[in-house]
Amino acid sequence: FTCHGPDENQRKAGLRLDHREGVFGPLKSGGFAVVAGKPDQSELFHRVSTSDEADKMPPANSGESLTPEEIERIRMWIEQGADWEEHWSFVPPVRPDLPQVSNAEWVRNEVDAFVLARLEKEGLSPSKEADRRRLIRRVSLDLTGLPPTLAEQEKYLKDSSPDWYEKMVEDYLGSKHFGERMAIQWLDLARYADSDGYHIDYEKSFWQYRDWVIDAFNNNKPFDEFTIEQLAGDLLPNPTLDQMVATAFNRNGMTSTEGGADPKEYLTKYVIDRVVTTSTVWLGLTVGCAECHEHKYDPITHEEFYQLYDFFNQLPEQGLDKDPCPPFIKVPSKDQQSRLEDFNHRLASLDTQLDKRLSENDPQLAAGFKSWAEQAERVYDRDWEVVQNLQVESEKGTAFEKIGDGAILAKSNGAATDTYTIRFNASKPIAGFRLEALPHPDLPAKGSGLASNGNFMLSRVEVSETHIAFETKEHTVGVSKVYADFEQDQFPAQDILDDNPVSGWAVLPQVERYHRIVFNPESTIGGDDEVQVTLRLKFHHIAPQHLLGHFRLSVTGEKDPRYSPWFALGPFPSASKEEAFAKDFGPESEIDLTKTYLEGDLRWTERGDLTDGAVHDLEGTGIAATYLYRTVYTPKERKVLWRFGSNDGIQVWLNGERIVSNDIGRQVSENQEKALVELKPGDNRLLMKINNRGGAYGFYFRPDLHLEGTEDEIARAFRVAQDHRTEEDSDKIHRLYRLAVDPVASDLNTQIGELKTNKSQLESSIPTIRVMEDMKEKRPTYVLIRGNYRNPGEEVTAGVPAFLPDLPKDQPVNRLALAKWLVSDEQPLTARVTVNRIWSLFFGLGLVKTSEDFGTQG
Repeated sequence: FTCHGPDENQRKAGLRLDHREGVFGPLKSGGFAVVAGKPDQSELFHRVSTSDEADKMPPANSGESLTPEEIERIRMWIEQGADWEEHWSFVPPVRPDLPQVSNAEWVRNEVDAFVLARLEKEGLSPSKEADRRRLIRRVSLDLTGLPPTLAEQEKYLKDSSPDWYEKMVEDYLGSKHFGERMAIQWLDLARYADSDGYHIDYEKSFWQYRDWVIDAFNNNKPFDEFTIEQLAGDLLPNPTLDQMVATAFNRNGMTSTEGGADPKEYLTKYVIDRVVTTSTVWLGLTVGCAECHEHKYDPITHEEFYQLYDFFNQLPEQGLDKDPCPPFIKVPSKDQQSRLEDFNHRLASLDTQLDKRLSENDPQLAAGFKSWAEQAERVYDRDWEVVQNLQVESEKGTAFEKIGDGAILAKSNGAATDTYTIRFNASKPIAGFRLEALPHPDLPAKGSGLASNGNFMLSRVEVSETHIAFETKEHTVGVSKVYADFEQDQFPAQDILDDNPVSGWAVLPQVERYHRIVFNPESTIGGDDEVQVTLRLKFHHIAPQHLLGHFRLSVTGEKDPRYSPWFALGPFPSASKEEAFAKDFGPESEIDLTKTYLEGDLRWTERGDLTDGAVHDLEGTGIAATYLYRTVYTPKERKVLWRFGSNDGIQVWLNGERIVSNDIGRQVSENQEKALVELKPGDNRLLMKINNRGGAYGFYFRPDLHLEGTEDEIARAFRVAQDHRTEEDSDKIHRLYRLAVDPVASDLNTQIGELKTNKSQLESSIPTIRVMEDMKEKRPTYVLIRGNYRNPGEEVTAGVPAFLPDLPKDQPVNRLALAKWLVSDEQPLTARVTVNRIWSLFFGLGLVKTSEDFGTQG
């Protein structure tokens, strides 16, 4: 088949001998390779039997030759009619009749009949039956992998019933060790390991999958379910936790975290591993031989390899990552699950008590609400002042009306795009602008925009100032730190800083709600009656009339928290990852930026290049720790949210108090940790320690003026102007007030907080496992020319080799369809491969010796 098989690039003379058409069809040179019943007219027989070196096959330079017996066998086959059969394993199995044997009394079951028939054919007789003690030992070792205990031997030796052997087998099949024994072989096939395999060989958690396999064997899970749950458990309707764990079969492969490795290359490696493993385990085929070219021996094309590849190419995974490596799930133990349920029950009860308490009317408590709210508002937001003396002009003639409290209502004239120019004198310093989008009942969809759906799209904001006492020229002021309370998908607030007319800030589908965007000048402006500030709001979206219809502008002289540059110290080499995390190398006790460490080899270094909101690499590659330090100034008490990322472990202190601690091995990425912190007025000290377990390492930090969860909801409620607060906003603020001043409600809330903290700690201790999951948008798959991920060819879609049965036609072509196809009645390979593997487990060698290859070379 090397010269006349499936590989068209290696095929000689265009002759193909691995299927019927090639053997019996006409040759290009005339005649036929095989003429049934007529060896003398068969070019194949002529070529293998001739003495002419020019015609003889295989050719002399191939180093191969046929023996006279083999040549005679070919002649006889042709002479007897050249009966053609497909390769035996590619034909669905048919249950044979039991063979007739002479010693029928020896036969106890169907398998015995086949064994005895072969023995009699060879003129052999069965060996004498082993004694009972030996049989007990054999069965115990076969089914549990362990020798029998003394008690087990005593039990079965004394059992005088005629079915003692069957009862013994049932006992061992019911042992928990049976599942462990059977799982050993399967876990090898699933390339089970508790480490990544490459480079540093990081730990990974897969023992839950191991336990699932053991339980599957012990519970006698049907093989079709065993297959479907491992290959596509996530695609089943409402999959259970166990069915999700089963899909770890295809996440067991080696994964890399090596610095400098190409993520795309390793993503390709991972998918190829899944194709090869699945094909070997269930089909017993060397499908991997078609990764770079047509299979040399079996009818599997290069294109078909990548059709199989497409089934496994929809996983949203990263090329280089450590545990927890998405997608993953948490798998609680029975004890953890019980404790979680208890937490949930207690939290529900306390929530009910708290809601009841808060709903009770208390006039005395209500009396102090106004003064408290004014003070609390300053904690959650800057002090804003509505600009009352502004002038608004339109480039396209849109008219504007001032309707009270600084609000401006635009009167549409049908202009598709426009630029609003706002001018006002800035007698006070300005450190920030707030543009509020205010819903209005007279605007489309009762929104704040002039588009038919109530939306708007702010393309760009430009700020300038002019000293009108002695000049007319505008001086452009840069804008930074843009954020909004809500952003339409793919239209983030940050886009108001670019020059792209099709990008910008929009708020669909929340057009009927109050929204705001805040942006800061790069430096404080104004502060003089003779300074005029100009804002240009550009609305240039390609969709017509996406203009702001009802808005209000406010300013503040109060700056956001000011962050000093980072100072870095390290790396401190460590003997172990535990030491790197736990040891205080000095800065945790005292921060002195003038101090040196490690006999003067290490000192604090200012790192102005370490910008916020980006991943940064740190120096060093071994097991070590590096410290990062900065100060954060705020003129008043403020709550902010900080987001962190690290490779590997991380600890964070604010003003000497540890606020983040996670001893973990992972690749650094955004938002792996977060902390809601309260900054005190003045300077705040922020210290971060990053621990490396080997290889490259780094960190991520981003301050966020938006909070999260309940805090964010309360902060957002305070940030909404009072005349636009919804009932829900007001309820949140009143709730916060009652929690602050009502001791009973406060105590209940404290209990809830403590329970949530304990629950969160429990949840963080729950182990994770990588699982399968398909992307929402299908990833295209291409034939990789010669297997090179950098050289994609034609696009292909999921499918199976043409020589095997078709996929089910009544469902989507995905991994679930593939799994069902593997265990369908029409599938010729899966049952043979599986039974053969079990046979080899108990008898040392399979009926087919090459259990991994049922192809033509097996």
